[in-house]
Amino acid sequence: MARAFFPKDNRFLYSSAGNGDEKTHIYVMKPGVKPKELTPGKNVTAFFGGWNKNKTHFFIVSNDRDPKFFDVYRHDAKSYKRKRIFKNTFGVSPGTISPDEKWMTIEKTNSNADSDILIVNLTAKKPEPKLITPFDGQANFKSLTFTADSKKLIYSTDSKGEFYEAWSYDLTTGKHTPYMKEDWNIMAMYLSYTGRYRVTSINADAKTK
Repeated sequence: MARAFFPKDNRFLYSSAGNGDEKTHIYVMKPGVKPKELTPGKNVTAFFGGWNKNKTHFFIVSNDRDPKFFDVYRHDAKSYKRKRIFKNTFGVSPGTISPDEKWMTIEKTNSNADSDILIVNLTAKKPEPKLITPFDGQANFKSLTFTADSKKLIYSTDSKGEFYEAWSYDLTTGKHTPYMKEDWNIMAMYLSYTGRYRVTSINADAKTK
């Protein structure tokens, strides 16, 4: 499955699982050239994690270090050389990375009805996850995207009512503010690199709007 196209040529990234084992790997494809695997290894599972703002490199989430933990790597778009930017020793799921590459969300599932969002400062000498969604009781929190200026995180939650609403979290002040509310569940959101355009996915009675 195609995951992303390179900005200045006809290369693209795609994921594929061999022999039906559901262990997806990431490849680079260029027309007329044999695909290059970026995540080799028999027991490796990897996922595409998005581009940086200038699309000079991209991110891959992989468990090649330890099958139980998914780390985050930054890959150069020209050489494919990689650097690990987050070593996962917490048994959690890496989420979204901010455009300025300073912040990354982590999602921790406690049960089907309860989950948390943690934030990591990737520029810290020792990145430590910080819980930003404390809640008395059960509620789900899911990171959606960062704003274009990397100052706020947009997330969805059902902690305020029957349906998932979108809220913003100010990374400087720690303030939570209502961002978007619909009559159904807000499931996904994408912002353009300038922040001018927004795409929102809404689950309206089992139909995507």
